Amino acid sequence: MGLIERLRILLKKQQENISGGVPYWGVYSGLLILYPLVYFGFLIIVSNSIVPNSLVSFGIWFGGIIWLLSILLVAISHKLKNQFYSSLAVFFMAVYGFLALPFITTASEGGTLRFIVIQEILIFIWPLISYVILALFILDDKGNYIDDSQKIKYMHLIYLPMYLGSLCIPFNILLGNFMRFVFLGFEMTMSNSLILIWSYILYPLRHKDDEVVDSTVQSRAVNALNDTLQDKHFDKDEIKED
Repeated sequence: MGLIERLRILLKKQQENISGGVPYWGVYSGLLILYPLVYFGFLIIVSNSIVPNSLVSFGIWFGGIIWLLSILLVAISHKLKNQFYSSLAVFFMAVYGFLALPFITTASEGGTLRFIVIQEILIFIWPLISYVILALFILDDKGNYIDDSQKIKYMHLIYLPMYLGSLCIPFNILLGNFMRFVFLGFEMTMSNSLILIWSYILYPLRHKDDEVVDSTVQSRAVNALNDTLQDKHFDKDEIKED
């Protein structure tokens, strides 16, 4: 079985474990708490760093546009009762977050622009590496998952950047200026969500017919209940008249 086929099967199995779009509590946590922290962190910290002013201005304007677009998408999601739009908003906010965090962490410790570029490359290439590793090692030749104990071993490999980053915490306490490596490990591991989230984004589109059927069934059930209640009320009125 080739790599492309393995990746296709892996993504399909991943989608089967998803039961809806991104929950609204997650959407609003990102929209009202996490994203503002990242955006204003970029605005305050990076503005007074070695990062060129033109790049800072672009980051501020781009972040503002993403924020407004996300608010609009969430409003559309509620209007159309379709979580595709709110899930897409989470994706846009996540992309900006992964782009902005290396600037924030590096600028706060006086790092170089070259190191920021290296972080950006690592953060966005690690999800591809992770999914290739998973496709090659946690699926057998028939496309089924391997034994759980073996699967956990390879999952630890996916979390390797975060494990290595956590080892830098003692060095940061003793020597300082190591938090950028801690955050880099965390960001690389969490960047796998950029692929995972598409299962949530596309779920409402793939199951749109199911939602229509469920809505129709619910409407019929409500109408039947109303008819039953009206009939009972009519029967009571007849008894009183008798």
